Amino acid sequence: MKLLNLARYAGAFVLVYVALYGIPENIDVVEPSYNGPLMAVHEAAQSMDSNDRQGLSEALLAAGKMLRDDKANLVTNTEELQTFIKGAVAFGYTSFSVNKYPNVSQAVQQELKNTVGPVVTVLLPEVKQQTVDKLEELSKAIK
Repeated sequence: MKLLNLARYAGAFVLVYVALYGIPENIDVVEPSYNGPLMAVHEAAQSMDSNDRQGLSEALLAAGKMLRDDKANLVTNTEELQTFIKGAVAFGYTSFSVNKYPNVSQAVQQELKNTVGPVVTVLLPEVKQQTVDKLEELSKAIK
């Protein structure tokens, strides 16, 4: 039941974020090629359709912002964190699917696993911040 509520909160956060900040359209900004630490993710993302890549990037960035702004501490352990990220990405960007881009999904999952770890534990503040940082960097690498 708690996980269902967490997914609902994630969905509500995405809706509020989009309502407040909107979704950028037709921005003619030329950005340099990604040159950060997540090159494996960046290279995997090059196989994606540009609209899908942009959407996933924005969904990951929004998830990072929502997690950073979780003042009520709704996400308390690493299992809830995983559920939150999956829910935010799925709710915020419905055309991305594991089956459509398995290499990208695997690369993103591996990076998050490296940050959060494979064992369910209490979500420490430093792990939460590292996850926010990782989500933001994943957004940049995929964009």
